[in-house]
Amino acid sequence: MFKMKDPLHYMRDVYVELEKFLEKDKTYTTRLQSLAQKEVWPITESGDPDSFDQLMSTSRPWFIADTVPLRMSFTGIVPLLAFSTDDISQMERILNGLEMDKKRLSLATKSIPRTEGKVERHREHTAMFQSKYEFIAR
Repeated sequence: MFKMKDPLHYMRDVYVELEKFLEKDKTYTTRLQSLAQKEVWPITESGDPDSFDQLMSTSRPWFIADTVPLRMSFTGIVPLLAFSTDDISQMERILNGLEMDKKRLSLATKSIPRTEGKVERHREHTAMFQSKYEFIAR
């Protein structure tokens, strides 16, 4: 069990070490179920890289920003797991064993690009591409 006064880097190190043990254990999903209802996940709402706001269980509503663009987009909007995206990538067995895929923003979100406002050509870039037409057309 973690406490609010525990540093984030200590929690990360514990999860990374746990991940190493799970690598050798084929029945790790049943062993992880004891963590499911415990408040052992550091959650941030501010996005401060070296701290967290509270500890939550997996049953509470929070998300995992597993890419940097998603972390930047959702910081301050929804509660996020306080670990960096690099740290999260080192905890795959733990996250999969606790069936936390529904919390991953890369799976829970959908992107629809659209242009808003007035669109104009960039004159300098257009002129540069036009001058290189013969090279590009080959």
